[in-house]
Amino acid sequence: MTADVSCLDQVEAALDAVKAQGCPAVRGVFHLAGVPQPLQPLAQLDISTLKAVLKPKVLGSWLLHRLLTETPLDFFVLFSSWSSLLGTVGQRIGSYSIANTFLDALAQHRQTLGQPALSINWGDWAEIGMRHRSVQAGYRLLPDEWTLHPQQGLEALSLLLPQQGQTAVLPVPWQQFLQLFPQTQSF
Repeated sequence: MTADVSCLDQVEAALDAVKAQGCPAVRGVFHLAGVPQPLQPLAQLDISTLKAVLKPKVLGSWLLHRLLTETPLDFFVLFSSWSSLLGTVGQRIGSYSIANTFLDALAQHRQTLGQPALSINWGDWAEIGMRHRSVQAGYRLLPDEWTLHPQQGLEALSLLLPQQGQTAVLPVPWQQFLQLFPQTQSF
């Protein structure tokens, strides 16, 4: 069963279908939804692009949270991004940073309610995911050698899964990375 995670009716129908098919109860959530956004300065961001990017991350994660609040879950994992921690180069892809910041806040909110939650601020993954789609569209965000290969990501996930809270997985050389942000000061 497939469903648009940002559509209440579809998520409810998917959860109902799991029950109706006699499947075991839902015990965990991995929220990986996202929509790539064209690189553009925040000042040029239009409302339709903002909504398109926020909808699967913000509304989708919130719907899963609300619909499964009474369900005893073993895990509730949100795939966030490094962009919510560090911003973006040239303050581009701002709505993506905003959407991922919501995921981080949702994880904190769930924890205050005593519910499981882990928000992972991933660096760019090579070969798959949002970065891969951006590169195919002609955008290059960070150097290839700063990417996380899928096997590395899965290994990191297996180490992180029992944890709660918020953590970052960023395979970048920090001195070089910080040079991309001229406003950064050394302490």
